[in-house]
Amino acid sequence: MSLIYIRQAAKNDLEQIMPIIDEAKKFLKEEGNPQWQSGYPNVETITADIENGVA
Repeated sequence: MSLIYIRQAAKNDLEQIMPIIDEAKKFLKEEGNPQWQSGYPNVETITADIENGVA
């Protein structure tokens, strides 16, 4: 059984976060879902979310 820990994201997590976001964008596109196909979210929006404590 695996343990899962959840914590608030920090700026130094961006290197790990962005590839996950990019993979999700790719998956959504392949599935014909238009969500996240206009460039959102990008590193700037994720950074702002982290700075504002919402990521």
